Amino acid sequence: MSTIILASHGELAKGMKDSVQMIIGAPAASLEVFCLYPGMNPEDYAKAMKARIEQDNDDYLFVCDILGGSVYTALSQLSVHPRVSICSGMNMNLVLSLLITQQCGLKEEQILTAVQEAKEGITYQNGIKQEEAEDF
Repeated sequence: MSTIILASHGELAKGMKDSVQMIIGAPAASLEVFCLYPGMNPEDYAKAMKARIEQDNDDYLFVCDILGGSVYTALSQLSVHPRVSICSGMNMNLVLSLLITQQCGLKEEQILTAVQEAKEGITYQNGIKQEEAEDF
């Protein structure tokens, strides 16, 4: 079994779970969240997760909001465990892809594919090209 945990500063993780659940329904219920609030120490959460990981046989994938942030830094210590993986740069494309893939088991290749697809889903557009404007 694979457990996906969305981890963020503030309520981004909670909001992401709610949004994903609105799109795909029941499969999103399996997502867990960790929201770091002011005054909390992410190291405490990481210690609690370490104890949990050592007590079961699940695979864990932490999807963190930002690379190098305190949440990511604390949880990255857990990645020395062979059943723990960490991603950063949480976005809806990534979470949806991981949830869909989770049904078949999350292996490194599938996680890397989901990360690549999430990167490709980030775009920038400025202005409307003339031929697009004529289509309106």
